Amino acid sequence: MIKSDEEKIEVPNPTIALSNQVDIVRTITMMYLESKNPLGRNDIAPLVGLTGDNVSRCFSFWKSIGVIEVESRGKYRPTEKFTKYYQDTPDSFFESLLPVIDSVWFVSAIRNRLTLNPSITRQELYDLLDQTARIHMGSNPDSRSIDTLLKLVLSTSLLDESDDSTYMLSSGLDGSVDSVKEPRDIPPDDVILFRLDIGVFAIDTEIFVEFVIEKGKKVSDPVEVGNK
Repeated sequence: MIKSDEEKIEVPNPTIALSNQVDIVRTITMMYLESKNPLGRNDIAPLVGLTGDNVSRCFSFWKSIGVIEVESRGKYRPTEKFTKYYQDTPDSFFESLLPVIDSVWFVSAIRNRLTLNPSITRQELYDLLDQTARIHMGSNPDSRSIDTLLKLVLSTSLLDESDDSTYMLSSGLDGSVDSVKEPRDIPPDDVILFRLDIGVFAIDTEIFVEFVIEKGKKVSDPVEVGNK
């Protein structure tokens, strides 16, 4: 099912390393705090060692997760929320980032998955991000984008790695890293999660409803459920 433009999500650029993308965001933030002027791609490019085109390719993802925003045509500044956390922890980019992205689609998917099962392997984490992105995008994401997204998640303090190389929610986090916790439905309204013996699966709610209507049988009388 193809999502509307409002429902579609962005994934990181597949060809630009995460470190370079972080440099872009950090440069926008530092320069804006110093001058209060937004930056365009040609302002940023010589400062991060990339071409203007490659800088431009990174904007959409970071804008979609609430880290940067457009001030004027082609000019970007950090969002007010990211600026607040960045000023609190200027030496730790990913510590500044986590409170901003705490409710975005991929962090919500991880939290929902770990609500069902408190640990997850790196491969399961990759598969979860890939599958969730596919549902929201209505197409297959580039595997390199999911790799970058996975690196981003593991660079934050969202997850702790156990001795058996599995991951769980950080012991220092209590549901949400932000001081103001907003209620979240589990699972989210547009995705239903199923826990089976072979793993946890996500399915678009509309697809599930269509399947039930097409394949299910309508029951008009009370039905006794259980072992005979």
